[in-house]
Amino acid sequence: MYVVNENNILIDDTKISFRNTIDKVIEYDTILLVLLEYEANSGFFQNVYGIDKGKKNISWQIPRLETEEYEGKIYPNICHPYVGIRKVDKKTVRLINWDGTQFNVDVETGQPTTSMVEFRRGKRPW
Repeated sequence: MYVVNENNILIDDTKISFRNTIDKVIEYDTILLVLLEYEANSGFFQNVYGIDKGKKNISWQIPRLETEEYEGKIYPNICHPYVGIRKVDKKTVRLINWDGTQFNVDVETGQPTTSMVEFRRGKRPW
């Protein structure tokens, strides 16, 4: 059982505080996925967290993804704040950033399981 109040999440008697307001929480068996609101021009783009429900602590924060290698090429400037999260299955969440790019993440580790660049191919004119 958990309760959300602005930038805090309470799991039983343990309070976890974040720097920004909590926008959305998705519950998995052992993890709570937390999406924070982001501040424009703040440079804070890692606004997705995994909270271990048993240990009642932050297990991971989405890494800052500056570049991605795809099919032998390096793609820069792929880091943007996240505006949506969606449950895909028991072990996967889909992250959506502000430019519409989507990719999947393992809920236990916070590591990407699909490519951002692959999603963008054929969808971006630049």
